[in-house]
Amino acid sequence: MILLQVGGYHDKKNKQSQLSQEWIIEALIQLLKTKNYHDITITDIANKAGVARLTFYRNFKNKDDILLTRSYHLFEAYFEELKANNKLVTIPAALNLSFNYWQRDAETLNLLIKN
Repeated sequence: MILLQVGGYHDKKNKQSQLSQEWIIEALIQLLKTKNYHDITITDIANKAGVARLTFYRNFKNKDDILLTRSYHLFEAYFEELKANNKLVTIPAALNLSFNYWQRDAETLNLLIKN
């Protein structure tokens, strides 16, 4: 669970951090469309995201950390959707929801599988 601190400065700092994380995650995904994962550098990611390397390291330890964070957010959103559909009681209905959810992010998942 991600907790946000309450208070003017911290809210602004957390919003900026969240934006930076989103830009960095999206940059890696975009780079995966043209390069192999192992060939992508932190500098490549930072440049594509439009952030400094220092910003990268404030938000992530390394490239793998980006993928872990992205996966965490995907699963968190998936579980939220499952909770919102708590009327699902049959296995076929739950599987249908699962397949539909993951299909929405198929391009990114295929890029990750490829790499």
